[in-house]
Amino acid sequence: NVNIHWIHGKAEHTKFPDSSFDLVTASLLFHETPPSISKLILQECYRLLKSSGEVIILDGNQKTLRETEWLTQIFEEPYIRDYAHDSTEAWMGSAGFSTVRSQEFWWIHQITHGTKALTSTDFEEFDQFDGEFAVS
Repeated sequence: NVNIHWIHGKAEHTKFPDSSFDLVTASLLFHETPPSISKLILQECYRLLKSSGEVIILDGNQKTLRETEWLTQIFEEPYIRDYAHDSTEAWMGSAGFSTVRSQEFWWIHQITHGTKALTSTDFEEFDQFDGEFAVS
């Protein structure tokens, strides 16, 4: 039995504390939002993640959308052309994520993954255990 609470709000400004989550996902979101808001959402994802936390984004394949102009014309999404001609990987890199990579999923989708790097504080905590891992 999973205890789930639905919270409605702005993805670019949640009220969760810093470093609250191990994983943040977004599905079919970024082609629906202006690029400036998409970048803010990714900054918020970074803030919400614990060190070594991961973000996984499923959305339209930007390369396919760029190369197949008619796809951006048949969808009535106001920001799909902006999304197609930009780079989710670049947005994630600018937000601070490391090891960012995208993978095509079928022809029309892409999955983009990034990790929040460990901080110097994380290494200091590790040193306190004389190299032994502690699980909380």
